[in-house]
Amino acid sequence: MNSFTDIKGFKVIMQDDADVEVDTITDIVSEEITDYMVYVNNKGYQASKEVYDAVKKKYKL
Repeated sequence: MNSFTDIKGFKVIMQDDADVEVDTITDIVSEEITDYMVYVNNKGYQASKEVYDAVKKKYKL
């Protein structure tokens, strides 16, 4: 059984589009895989590390 750790969760409003809100981003680390999640308008999207890092940098998460 994998143990998951939710390392970070943040809420931020995007500056360039008032209709889109980045709710949280999380990186979930298990024994086998690292999952990068970006939550936009309350929907979670699995992201590559590149996308995750870009979002993290752009919105200073």
